[in-house]
This record gives sequence, structure tokens and C-alpha cells, in this order.
Amino acid sequence: MEESDEPRWMGQLAGVIAMMSALVKALPRQTRDRLQRQIHTEFESLLSAMSATSGPDVHVDRSSVEWMRDLFLKRIDQLNSQRPARPVSRRKATSAHKPVAE
Repeated sequence: MEESDEPRWMGQLAGVIAMMSALVKALPRQTRDRLQRQIHTEFESLLSAMSATSGPDVHVDRSSVEWMRDLFLKRIDQLNSQRPARPVSRRKATSAHKPVAE
């Protein structure tokens, strides 16, 4: 890869990350839980293959793969820890402020 290609590759990678983030966010919690387990499996397989074919830049490549994995696992954890907001009915919200009859 030439230096002139780097901005193009970075732009493409940013686009892929944005798309994957949007897809993860749209998934139901149960599916995200399955995805989280599958991510571990897929990335461990990829990292093992990279170690088996180690080249001069294997450490840099491995760090990039681990960064990508950690990014998505962190995003899934954030989404799973958020509680869905409960809608409050207008009637309940206004009845709490009414004076009590004696």
C-alpha cells in the first residue's frame, strides 16, 4: 500500500465501522448477546490465522484487529447496559401533583 492510498483506505474503513455500528445498534438485545459470543469466536480464529502466517507487520495488524474487536464489544456492552425508557402516561404524571382530598 502506498502512502497516497492511506486516506482512501481510512475513509473506507471509517464507513465500514459506521455501517457496522448502525447495524449493531438496530439489533434486539438477544441478538446482540449472540453476536457478542460470535465476535469472540471469529476474531480469535482470525488472530490465530494471523499468528500462523506472521510477517514483519504482524504486531501492527494484530493490534488493529484487536482494536476493532474491542470497539464492537464495548459498543454492544453499552447498548446492553442501557435500560429502555418507559413511556410515562400524561394522566399518571398529572395525577401525582393533584392535592389529596381531606
